[in-house]
Amino acid sequence: MKIACVIPWNSPFLWAKTVPAFLNVKAPAGAELKWFMPAGWCSARRKTAGVEQAMAWGAELIWFVDADQLVEEDVLIRLYAKLRAHGVAAVGAMQPCRGYFPQFKGSKPFQPLCWDEKGQPFTPVEFQPVMYGSLNCFLIETGVFEKLSRPWFSERYNVTTMARLSSLDQHFTKKLWDSGMRLWVDPDIRPKHMDAVPLDWTFQGRFDDLMVKTDA
Repeated sequence: MKIACVIPWNSPFLWAKTVPAFLNVKAPAGAELKWFMPAGWCSARRKTAGVEQAMAWGAELIWFVDADQLVEEDVLIRLYAKLRAHGVAAVGAMQPCRGYFPQFKGSKPFQPLCWDEKGQPFTPVEFQPVMYGSLNCFLIETGVFEKLSRPWFSERYNVTTMARLSSLDQHFTKKLWDSGMRLWVDPDIRPKHMDAVPLDWTFQGRFDDLMVKTDA
């Protein structure tokens, strides 16, 4: 079994802490890993190139992991175990957001977020499918892309104002949802999100004073 490990990153620089973390990632039993760092003018093109390179190599699975994800050694083993045990096509981890987004009413700074069908933010507490989620660290069957129409990844935006309507992550996970090949998330798999310091799940409770206050 071949697993393509794709870092969709266009910069020659990486966070120092993530490099040894990637080097120490353990492969699931019987798996061959190969790392790819596809180029492209935007994240959508880099992810698309990653799929193309993985297919050319003959990968059965693709692990997308952003360069700012500080992962544990067994992260890929755990993602793979969940994917196979539950017979699903895609499994993602949960990492804190980098910052605070007051437009997501009720969310906290640095909260690990998904969004429901109404666009409301929440943090999953169990292994579950999500309509709108994050693509920072997820494992997916390569065959999914043979069933999806192109473009596989894209931003959605207003062509007049250039305002973004939905992010690449949200657009792709909704496409999976509509096709019946949903992204499942495991809140027990928790990469840290690199910033000036690695952001872990404790950060969401440290900055309540930054939240926008609303009248009850």
